[in-house]
Amino acid sequence: MTGIPRRIGGRPAFHHASALAISLSLAFAASSAHAEAAPPAAGETATQGLDEIVVTAQKREERLQDVPVSVVAVSSAKINELHAISLGSLAAFTPGLVVDDSSVTQPRFTIRGVATDDFGIGTEPAVAVFVDGIYTARTGSALIFFNDIERVEVLKGPQGTIFGRNTSAGAISIVTKKPEDRFTTTANFDFGNYGSKRIEAMVNVPLTHNLQVRGDVLINRRDGWLHDAVTGKGRGFIHTTSGRISARWTPDSATDIVFAWDHDETRNDGPVAIGISQAALSRDPFGPFTNDVVGGARETRLLNGYALTINRDITDGLKLTSISSYRRFSTSNREDEDGTNDPTRYLDTDNIESNKSFYQELRLSHDGEKLDTSKNRLILA
Repeated sequence: MTGIPRRIGGRPAFHHASALAISLSLAFAASSAHAEAAPPAAGETATQGLDEIVVTAQKREERLQDVPVSVVAVSSAKINELHAISLGSLAAFTPGLVVDDSSVTQPRFTIRGVATDDFGIGTEPAVAVFVDGIYTARTGSALIFFNDIERVEVLKGPQGTIFGRNTSAGAISIVTKKPEDRFTTTANFDFGNYGSKRIEAMVNVPLTHNLQVRGDVLINRRDGWLHDAVTGKGRGFIHTTSGRISARWTPDSATDIVFAWDHDETRNDGPVAIGISQAALSRDPFGPFTNDVVGGARETRLLNGYALTINRDITDGLKLTSISSYRRFSTSNREDEDGTNDPTRYLDTDNIESNKSFYQELRLSHDGEKLDTSKNRLILA
């Protein structure tokens, strides 16, 4: 679970740092709403005070103001300010976007009220999630934890023309930070109630003038925030470790090659069931509860992804892009379904999944005086 768990039987675990960030953001928004904009100085326009946001909603870098698509772009600075840990944390600040992340292995994404309420391997979703231009075929691998993210773009409305199928409601594009030609390192530590700890570290090392390596790691832990009245154990703990290693090589001024390896290992408690029948410990939804899954409820995820992106400027204005990816994803989600400890009413379920996917995209684009594919138009002189 991320954000504020929607548990009706007990006190929800709430991250103090996130609460403070949200409160400050709302206070700033309220104060800004009453502030009057200063008139522009002589020779200036009213838009000069706006920050220029560059997005890739049309699979090329463009200013947000020039993109004829309904796009909400969230920068890395805003992600850090909100202490957002995944797409579920951004949904509250993105109009039209709803993310059900009560299960990290079975999330559901909704844009403008359109969604696919199924996570099966044979079901194509209405909202597609792309990570560095790579389509995540399984929703369980789409809810990645934010670490070293450049920006998140939410494209509303059908996007089939550019992104293909699975985008009837819209698309979500997550762009990670790429290796740079300077040495940098960062570290962040967040602590909260219920033993919550989030540690994030990044290091970027230029090996030569045209070869750089970047690595980051994210460790997220939280103790159980629910109390099992029978066993005395905590429920709802989080145990996640994820990271990325990428290398960037620019053999010449016209070629840019990036290879990346992504890893995520999640071992959480499975979602709990709150029983209110006569067989439950209490018919009060806020009263004591217990789950009796044999071996314990669990929700696990193991993801390893490999990606190779090559950009080559062939001639002036003509660019060839190749994106290759191989991903292995396995998950298990075992949970209690009866909400009691009565052996005569025992019921649990488990969703076990393991799959491999290969993604290949070749894109040829041109931007010039005669032909501009970014605007889908042909200019005849």
